[in-house]
Amino acid sequence: MAPRIKTPPAPATPDPATPDPRERATQDQLAERHAYALQLSQLGVPPTIALQRISSRFGVSVRQSRRYLAHANEEVRQEGIPSESELIDVALGMTARVLANAVLDAAEAGEYTQLQRLSRELRELKSATRPGPQLSDDELKTEMRVRAAKDAYNAAKNHADLAELDDAN
Repeated sequence: MAPRIKTPPAPATPDPATPDPRERATQDQLAERHAYALQLSQLGVPPTIALQRISSRFGVSVRQSRRYLAHANEEVRQEGIPSESELIDVALGMTARVLANAVLDAAEAGEYTQLQRLSRELRELKSATRPGPQLSDDELKTEMRVRAAKDAYNAAKNHADLAELDDAN
């Protein structure tokens, strides 16, 4: 008896709703992929994780993901890295805001020893830094609140000193 030869099944008609993976991406799809790769690059996501995220999100190969990420990284490099002085200014501004808020919190909670220490740190930070840009309205309000808290602390301290003097006499 002769062996039977299996014939391959007839090709199924393609489903129009399912895109052919061999088709090229549209301009909108390319823009979306590039924007996502750029976002990951700007956030500082490690390259291996970024490649996996791009590949799984858009159903592209790791090789193609690498191209999107390389293009995004090049764009980030062209935008430029902030100078050291700009980074220092931002860090000092943030530190001053954190200290000012901590001074306010300590004043509201009545923690006068903390208030004194934080106020000193804030003064030292301000005296050590060079003059920066003009303060915004919110920063001016915070500065005024800090000064009011310092005045309240000094008044309470003076009151306590006077009470001690009265008790001693």
